[in-house]
Amino acid sequence: MKEMTALPVNAQALEEIARVRTEPGDWLERRRAAWQQAETLNWPESKYTRFKRLDLQEFQTLIPATSFLPLLPAYLREVVRDERHSVVVQVNAEVALVRLSPEHREAGLEVLDFDVALRQKPELVARHFGGLIPPDEDRFVALVHALRSGGVWVQVPEGAELSTPVYLLQVVTEPRAAVFSPVVVVAGAKSRLDLVFETLSGPAAEPALVAGTQEFYVGPGARVGIHRLENWNLKTWVALHRRARLADRASVQWATAWLGGRLTYGRVHTLLAGDDTEAEDVQVFFASHRQHFDLSTLLDHQGLRTRGNVLAKGVLRDRARSVFYGMIKIEKNAQFADAYLADHSLILNRGAHADSVPGLEIEAHQVRATHGATVGRIDREKVFYLQTRGLSEDEARKTIVVGFLNPALERIPVATMRDHLQHLLEKRWAEGG
Repeated sequence: MKEMTALPVNAQALEEIARVRTEPGDWLERRRAAWQQAETLNWPESKYTRFKRLDLQEFQTLIPATSFLPLLPAYLREVVRDERHSVVVQVNAEVALVRLSPEHREAGLEVLDFDVALRQKPELVARHFGGLIPPDEDRFVALVHALRSGGVWVQVPEGAELSTPVYLLQVVTEPRAAVFSPVVVVAGAKSRLDLVFETLSGPAAEPALVAGTQEFYVGPGARVGIHRLENWNLKTWVALHRRARLADRASVQWATAWLGGRLTYGRVHTLLAGDDTEAEDVQVFFASHRQHFDLSTLLDHQGLRTRGNVLAKGVLRDRARSVFYGMIKIEKNAQFADAYLADHSLILNRGAHADSVPGLEIEAHQVRATHGATVGRIDREKVFYLQTRGLSEDEARKTIVVGFLNPALERIPVATMRDHLQHLLEKRWAEGG
């Protein structure tokens, strides 16, 4: 790969990115077509969310990697240093580290820089990248296809049951960076894989833009866990599209914690395409200052005897805003589906606001599908009761918030991620609970 130089976000940038990446075949033409789509598509706005302050001219892309280890929390520094862990680290527009553990190497797991995968298996990558999330999905996705830099390819052999997770860390160190990166995961039949994503950035002196697509092809009988902690600084614009397609008897578990970001646009779409498939989606967010979270999940039941469960819990304070769209879709042939969705938000003060938009779309008749949503405030009587037991008002409010979030936190299966998340929530509360 040739030397990288930061560039403005425009049509000329994609030409330079393709040159630097030395991509095979028709990939430059694919980039050009995606850029044309990006120019014709609008930002995915709604009555709840506007992108009027997002100006691509403020940003630069193709920023090379810089030193990142000091930015990592202690437990992730240990993960990076310990060769028993499989780790990928992307810094700005460049994959800085790819390492497989002995266990994963012996099992035949493939974890590749996306550019390496593209050179080694161009036809396979072309078939999967954009196969679930095409570039015409919205403007953010089109930009990922046009200006892609970095990214990761993961392929799990049939029957490989991996007992330890793969850590995928994304770090932005430079102000006004624009990073557009994909992740593609192909899990073979009867395989087992856990992925731990964590994101972080430097001090919030200047804005940054991070957009990504993540596509998961889950083979028959395979199980994939997708665990993510978003911890960008409070000036970062974030757009993340994730979609999984499940073959017969496959399962997926999403566990996501949203903490950072100025405006976060997050989408999860699970296609329960095969029979006897199962999906769980747990999302937690804590919004403060003027943060805005626009989050959605869609359980699309297509096969027979599918099961889906969604739990979303969020806490808002200061002048933060959120909207959560939860949709259960059961198609005509998806008989005997069982789906449940719950979305609950807790408001800590008058300036914060949350909206919930649950929905059911059912075409089959032998199904069970329910949903529930609440937006509420801390009960003053509960605060008073805890104060009579010796807690200060701040301790009482914190106890109520922890109790509210715990049912979701307890369903995050990776202990290191769960512990780190609890530490970050403590830190966020200390900023002004």
